[in-house]
Amino acid sequence: MSIKQVIGIVAPSSPVPDGLIKQSVEYCQRLGFKVKTGRHLDKKELFAAGRDEERAADIMDFIKDPEVSVIITTNGGTCSIRTLPLLDYDLITQNPKLIVGYSDTTALQVGIYAKTGALSVTGFNCSDIKTELSQETHCRLFCIA
Repeated sequence: MSIKQVIGIVAPSSPVPDGLIKQSVEYCQRLGFKVKTGRHLDKKELFAAGRDEERAADIMDFIKDPEVSVIITTNGGTCSIRTLPLLDYDLITQNPKLIVGYSDTTALQVGIYAKTGALSVTGFNCSDIKTELSQETHCRLFCIA
């Protein structure tokens, strides 16, 4: 069976730990998902995964991408709130995407909900995918995509 959903992975908050993205992408691909990663995913700018504009651009790239059905964040930390003034809420309203994450991602999720009513899921970040998941955990995490 071929799953057609595409997962977009973004880092709206803190920098991504080395090796984390490769491991997460490979796991999702083994499950049959197509995975796209943000252009600025490897950036580091003090306590953030790149400049605010770069992190917001990655979010908006996946909002605009008709293939992407769900956006999953890499990890929590700080700084996602600083992307909110840089997002195009009209475009998000026209192209709502499920955003999955927790910790600092909550600021992003609540900010988008306040402006658009778009729903999101407090669930997991890519940083949670470190090894093979149990069948039960796998079903809970990926039934949303």
